[in-house]
Amino acid sequence: MRRLGDDEFCCRVTVRSTSPAAVLPSGGGPTGNRVAENLRSLRKARGLDLADLSARLKKVGQPMGINVLSKMELGQRRVDVDDLVALAVALDVSPNRLLLPVTANRNTEFALTPNADTTKAAAWSWATGDRELPVDIWRADDFHGLDLGRRMRFEEENRPHDPPDRTPLREFFERQERLDPVIQAMIQAKDDTGFSYKTIISALKSGLPWLESRQGMGRIVQAHLEGGDGERSPKD
Repeated sequence: MRRLGDDEFCCRVTVRSTSPAAVLPSGGGPTGNRVAENLRSLRKARGLDLADLSARLKKVGQPMGINVLSKMELGQRRVDVDDLVALAVALDVSPNRLLLPVTANRNTEFALTPNADTTKAAAWSWATGDRELPVDIWRADDFHGLDLGRRMRFEEENRPHDPPDRTPLREFFERQERLDPVIQAMIQAKDDTGFSYKTIISALKSGLPWLESRQGMGRIVQAHLEGGDGERSPKD
């Protein structure tokens, strides 16, 4: 077994020279076995029996009978990509939730393929387009550091829904005085709430669309009151 290094998140990729001996009786690969387990657990968590799930799949245009679904859950029938997407729609989850482990522990390894392991956290980051796998196993040299070109390519190719911000650093420096109040407010919010910066930024991202729509509506109302229909807002 050859270990190919760590990155800043203590995630690694390990490539085996031979396949692991332990697989489910079905003979499926690690991803197929995970899909079978996740399919069964998610169906039960939704309170669905096989007939219910079959009805949902028929509704979305990918009919599967009870016997087919049962074999899938037992790992006795492979799930192709069309089935996988339909099952994800029927269960109201992302395809990744069927493909990957339930948790994203940084210290627990699991198999991506019969011969390649990484941590659960690294796998989720990779599958969601957040971060490339920790080590480029296809490089000819033994480089284990940050390959900025590889990272930028990965972000460009795997996040079409949320393209990376490529604003040059010099533009941030040019606007530093205007950004300083925002930075100070972030620091104060962290001190006041005890939240991490990640939590605060996440809350801001979630609230910005609502705030922007509210501000937009406020401007429309203000314009209306100030002359849109000939009336003016009352003044003290």
